[in-house]
Amino acid sequence: SLGPLPSVEISGERAAQVPFIFNNTRATAVRVTFKHSAGPESDLPLRTLDLQPGQAEGFFLTFRCADGTAVQQFAVQVDGQDLKFDLPLKHHAVGTLQVKIFDESGVLTPARVYLTGADQQSYAPKHHVQRMVLGDYGQPFPGDCYFHAVGSFDLTLPSGATTVEVVKGMEYLPVRTVVPILAGKTAMVEVRLQRKTNLARAGWYSGDVHVHANLFAE
Repeated sequence: SLGPLPSVEISGERAAQVPFIFNNTRATAVRVTFKHSAGPESDLPLRTLDLQPGQAEGFFLTFRCADGTAVQQFAVQVDGQDLKFDLPLKHHAVGTLQVKIFDESGVLTPARVYLTGADQQSYAPKHHVQRMVLGDYGQPFPGDCYFHAVGSFDLTLPSGATTVEVVKGMEYLPVRTVVPILAGKTAMVEVRLQRKTNLARAGWYSGDVHVHANLFAE
């Protein structure tokens, strides 16, 4: 059985990889055929799975979408019976965001950035490692995503309201701003951090002798 499926959000020329998982809860083995349910491709199975009792198997399909909204129609065939469902694809026009981050002296400074697009997805510029907050490995889903910027960055985002949050340790106040991204346009933002204290001048220095290089993505 399938409940209502959320739309797949696709921005600009990017492709979306969508996971499909099949779980055999029967007491006998089954053959599952996954295919398009309409159009010239409907006779060509995308995947055929032979699942033993209690076995689950998954795969990814890649989707692209032109302007507007499209619907992909699929059928899952089990023991000769078809279960049909629709997968909506929603396309977003894109624009560019350019950000510069300054310290209290007006100098470009590194900082941690949390960036959420209008599609409620987390984004990071190319060649930046996107990290993920994961304080409790038992939680059902991961936390916020962030990256470290060296002082400035730019990237392509879906049009709409984009949230940019910038933090720099415990000595600076965090900054949160919402930036409208317009299709085909470039939005430029300057973030000026306000420093509340300077512990190094008072003779205090930070140190960490226990570091894990937990790297993801690139």
